[in-house]
Amino acid sequence: MGLPQFVLASASPARRRLLQSSGIDPIVRPSAFDEDQIQSADPDVLVRTLALRKAEVVAADTSWQTAHLPALVLGCDSVLALNGEIYGKPADAADAIARWQAMRGQV
Repeated sequence: MGLPQFVLASASPARRRLLQSSGIDPIVRPSAFDEDQIQSADPDVLVRTLALRKAEVVAADTSWQTAHLPALVLGCDSVLALNGEIYGKPADAADAIARWQAMRGQV
């Protein structure tokens, strides 16, 4: 049995580059998981659950597998939280700038 296939369940170019810079050339298979299905007020629970569900969806779809090798599927997500509030993706550049300005000076 050969080495396991490494599958990145993300379309993020930055995540792919990070893996490649570490010597891992992943199979990239973005997850079709609907993130709106998961709701949590706890950012740690939210990000872990989203990453897990994305990996599970990709792992269940075997169309990407080659040579029936075992696979390691990496699901990823990121969440921005400040002062107990979770922020989703900004709608546009203006929204992102407004958030940065509102968050400026806070830790």
